[in-house]
Amino acid sequence: MIKIKQFQLKVILDKEDCRKLVKDLSEKYHLLLYNMKREYIKRMDLKMRDPEEWAVDSVLPSESQLLGGDLVYLPPGGVMYYKVPISADIIEIGVIGQDKDKKFEKFAIDIKESIMDALESPDDPWVPSKKLGKAFLDLLKKGKNIKPHQKDVDAANVLLNEQYRNLMKVIREKDSIFLDKLTQEVNMDNLEEIVKEFNKLDLVNSDFALICGKTGQQILRIPDENALVEISEKGFKCFICGASIADERLVRAISMSDFGNKIMENDYWFLAIVVDTLRHLDIAFEDIFVLQLDAPDMQVLLNNNNEAVLMQLTNKKLALEDAFLLSAYISAYKIDHLIVVSTGDVSQLMKSHLQDTNPKCSISFIEGLDNLKNEVMNIFINMEKKRLLSILDHLSEITPVPIEELVIKKVLPQEEKESDEDEYEDSGDVEDEIIDEMGDEDFLEDLENA
Repeated sequence: MIKIKQFQLKVILDKEDCRKLVKDLSEKYHLLLYNMKREYIKRMDLKMRDPEEWAVDSVLPSESQLLGGDLVYLPPGGVMYYKVPISADIIEIGVIGQDKDKKFEKFAIDIKESIMDALESPDDPWVPSKKLGKAFLDLLKKGKNIKPHQKDVDAANVLLNEQYRNLMKVIREKDSIFLDKLTQEVNMDNLEEIVKEFNKLDLVNSDFALICGKTGQQILRIPDENALVEISEKGFKCFICGASIADERLVRAISMSDFGNKIMENDYWFLAIVVDTLRHLDIAFEDIFVLQLDAPDMQVLLNNNNEAVLMQLTNKKLALEDAFLLSAYISAYKIDHLIVVSTGDVSQLMKSHLQDTNPKCSISFIEGLDNLKNEVMNIFINMEKKRLLSILDHLSEITPVPIEELVIKKVLPQEEKESDEDEYEDSGDVEDEIIDEMGDEDFLEDLENA
């Protein structure tokens, strides 16, 4: 998952403040948009009276919703940005991706220093642009952090198979059942091999019962077939009919283990799979909160980049009252994203009802568990894409270069008095030009991947 941090500072900035900010930052950072426009001048070998001023002014088209803004590439795959909206008296900054060297902290300090004269108070802090509501934060406190052991996850992965879950339910309903009786109740190929696999995972206990051939009564229980050989060699006989122990019938007996009961209780296997899936998306255990551990339907709560996410896990057909309850959660706790994970199909009526009654909440459905990890991952990727689009939306307005102006200046040089300098040169103490080092295509590809 991509880490996203967004902060804002209350301040009223004008065009001059924004021009100063660009020039100040360009001395310390490679501003992507600003430096790309300067690069046009350099590549076209233009001689201009004030290339710096042209690059600053051309960053902001007249129709832009921003007074200022730019991006800073953060190797190996991140981006920092700032933007000054026209419609709000703030400046917003953010970082997308990992910031191992903590460059974002310095970026925030440098921006504040540049606009210090415009601040009402120099002590005004940066505050998060997006916050979780108090109700959701209070709900998180009621949740518990669950950290399944690898043994739990291994067993849960086997139980993703619905036939195996049904087999476990049958075994759980019996205190103990002989394999031949189980074969009559469950129509499955290789049943004995499946039971052996369950036994290795500690989901079931498996031993052997010695049955009297005459009466069909159980004589004794032994842990394995080798124990029968030892008993036979000692000359023991059936205490019911007197026949040699070796002549009596040996039957595998199966019962639910304590671990098997734990995995099946309230569909804990389901929760273990989902939590493990979230961990593979780099969500820490301490950021995963589980509600209603003592009920089959569980809610998993997540703070995803300061957006409230509710995952509803259900191993039954959803009813209308379930939809009412979920809508109540969305409304009361200001849920941004709802993910319904069901072991079976969800009716179209249920989907439509939830989506129509909660238009501000992004709602996704996962029906069946055959491709659970990929489906969860795709949902979170789509969440991040929407968030990134909302961040970069207006910044895209200031990316075009007024190429017609540059061409006119090139072919009609009389339109611009030649500067005293012989040719355009970069100014300021800037980091190495990323475009020169990587090439335009490589740089833009890395930026897109970020």
